[in-house]
Amino acid sequence: MANILLSPLFLGCMAVILLAIVGVCSSPFLRFRAKKETIAPESSLSEKEECPPVSILMLSDRDAEKLDRRIDAVLSQGYPQAFEIIVVTEKDHSEVQDVIKLKENDSRVRSTFIPATSRYMSKPKLAITLGVKSAAYEWIVILGADAMPIGTNWLKNLASGMDSSKNIVAGYCNYAPERSHSYHRFEKLFLYHYLFRWAKSGHTYAANGTNFAFRKSEFIEQDGYRGNLQYVRGEFDFLVNKYSSGKASLVISPEAWAIDEESVHKYWINDHLAYLYHYRKLRRNTKMHMLILTDMICLHASVVGIVAAIVFSIYQQIWGLTAVASLLLVGLSAFRIWYATRSIQAFNANISTWKVPFLELGIAWHWALYRIYYIFSDKINYSSHKL
Repeated sequence: MANILLSPLFLGCMAVILLAIVGVCSSPFLRFRAKKETIAPESSLSEKEECPPVSILMLSDRDAEKLDRRIDAVLSQGYPQAFEIIVVTEKDHSEVQDVIKLKENDSRVRSTFIPATSRYMSKPKLAITLGVKSAAYEWIVILGADAMPIGTNWLKNLASGMDSSKNIVAGYCNYAPERSHSYHRFEKLFLYHYLFRWAKSGHTYAANGTNFAFRKSEFIEQDGYRGNLQYVRGEFDFLVNKYSSGKASLVISPEAWAIDEESVHKYWINDHLAYLYHYRKLRRNTKMHMLILTDMICLHASVVGIVAAIVFSIYQQIWGLTAVASLLLVGLSAFRIWYATRSIQAFNANISTWKVPFLELGIAWHWALYRIYYIFSDKINYSSHKL
């Protein structure tokens, strides 16, 4: 009996079984049940007296056609209560100004402008601050320069999380499949699964995009972005992180989604590098990063360990171990693909199943590459305090 327990076959089988279990369990797609959570809640607001009035803060770039589409998409909302759109942009682009002037014929649309230069605060932070101060209502929804509601019931569904006991409503926004790389959509979905679990417990760590709501009064009372004015980017992350106080609600039913019209690789890289510069200012960053790092280590250790066991068993001609390790590798891959595909389908991310294992393993290597880029980058680019 002792000889059997100490045999290479038994020890090897126990090791690869343990590795497979670790690999199966270390997935954010397993810990968050996407299909269940994306079902619209029965308590979604529909009556006029239950819906709060909302200010929608719409950031804008220099794309006039895109701005026109986004304003129309918000104005078409079937919302049973008052709402307003505040467009925040620079004043030196004639085509954008033409769109704004035309849309301001509707009393629900207003605009405010940021100065051409901003010495001690980044333009996005300044734009949000000016928009919040000009808002007429307590609840403010932010849509980034590329974000657009996915349907005409978007605002009503997002408002289902706005009640007197909450101060932040966390939503969902990913890239349009037609104009984005599958890796960008996958990584965004991957990170959302960590953030969703935090939001379910009432806390928000980072935004991972726009399409979220917060309270104007808290922003004003706590001096907006005071404490992180020196950072060029991270305006959405700092917002939900600073004002997270255990009173967040999560609303990710499909009709509450927004969509970013495209992902630009240059901006994608810049955002990741800027995050590496400012993430230490975010509360609970150690806990979040340790969880992700642990998952990545467990995934790679399980895959590498099982593959090593297969190679070793073939070399030593321990065919029983070869068979067990091969089956476990297939099973590990199948389970993780199933978890991820379940979420991909629930969020309509449109990512091919065969890409999933490569995309999931590639996240750690992409982040390692971002870290290398960051080490050799000029850190002054991430600060608005250039002096």
